[in-house]
Amino acid sequence: MTHDAPAYGLWLLVFFNSAIFLMFAFSFFKPQTARDWRTFGAFAGFVVALFVEMYGFPLSIYLMSGWLQTKFPGLDLLSHNSGHLWSALLGETGDPHFSPLHIASYAFLGFGFYLLSSAWNVLYHAQRKIKQHLFCKFRSLVPGMLRERVGGLVFHRQVDFGGQPLLVLFG
Repeated sequence: MTHDAPAYGLWLLVFFNSAIFLMFAFSFFKPQTARDWRTFGAFAGFVVALFVEMYGFPLSIYLMSGWLQTKFPGLDLLSHNSGHLWSALLGETGDPHFSPLHIASYAFLGFGFYLLSSAWNVLYHAQRKIKQHLFCKFRSLVPGMLRERVGGLVFHRQVDFGGQPLLVLFG
């Protein structure tokens, strides 16, 4: 099987896309402390790994390439359709984008977006109330739990926040 334009092994595209994304992120983030640089480094690692998987060579195909070449000798590992491993492993022919597995994944994605969109209004309006309620709980519980671990539990007191009883620990 031959390919006219490879879908993988485009290392120049990996380099340029990674550089553009990282320069864009750097223009907003501006790391100053060592912790900021570690965070930016983790993000940079994610971006580079993402583009290596997309345009370089996918890790799953790399790890399975020996077995894939012996099991499917005509399989072109640099073609886009070989990136859909389930279609190759199940022996499906034709365009893998229209296989039953791909169509099922489209349906799951669509259902997930539907669930997110139907819950969006409720989540948006509850956001402030939830944050405030949780902050009150954490503000009350964390010092008590820390005190319990450090000095032992001395006494309990029950406090009412928004109609819900909350056990606060004091030491």
